[in-house]
Amino acid sequence: MDRDYDRRDASKLPPVRLYRELEHGEQLVVAADPSEGASDYCAAVALSKRHLDCPFVYNDRTDSTQFGYELYNFCKYIFNKTGMWPRLAVERNTGQATISTLKLLNYPYLFRMIDFAATASTEGGDIGWVTTGSWSAGELVGTRRKMLDDLASAIKQKRIKMYDEEQIRQIMAFRWYRGGGRQQSNKKDDLLFATGIAWQLQLVTPEQYLDDFDREEFIKDQAKWRFK
Repeated sequence: MDRDYDRRDASKLPPVRLYRELEHGEQLVVAADPSEGASDYCAAVALSKRHLDCPFVYNDRTDSTQFGYELYNFCKYIFNKTGMWPRLAVERNTGQATISTLKLLNYPYLFRMIDFAATASTEGGDIGWVTTGSWSAGELVGTRRKMLDDLASAIKQKRIKMYDEEQIRQIMAFRWYRGGGRQQSNKKDDLLFATGIAWQLQLVTPEQYLDDFDREEFIKDQAKWRFK
């Protein structure tokens, strides 16, 4: 990786960044990390199940409520290009306002938390991804560990492809270690965690094809909403 990424200024990058054309019928998932305040960055990463790459990212300072509208339009662009709504996971820890906005807009494919401790991962919890972590016997346990360990393995095995400068910079700046990891002081990690959630999401999202979606019904539903 190019070490010059460490010197890039994220504030000079456009908030929405598309790195290749999305394909008709291509299935993507989207993970979102809302901000903790108006001055903090929100992040969204779209990951393709077909190519295992991240062709579309969002990263900007905005409050969690407005992020819900931005996120809907981000996913609507994917739908218009692929014909399929992406499954969307919003980190619930700081994203209740974002989730409320998406529910108000009747977003059709919101992720509900999976019980990873179950014999077979089943979805049935509240809407959104929950990042948990606690220390046990000197190691971090919870969804944070699973998310970071699985992402680290995917990167090491070159199973995931990324194009975004800021996304790569955050991953390079992260201090990885067994059972966890932490970001260096004064370094951002919103795109890192959005990428980790996106990787989990593609692992648990079943393959779907364009015929599985009722396009006319979705278009009719969209017509009910107006966006500022």
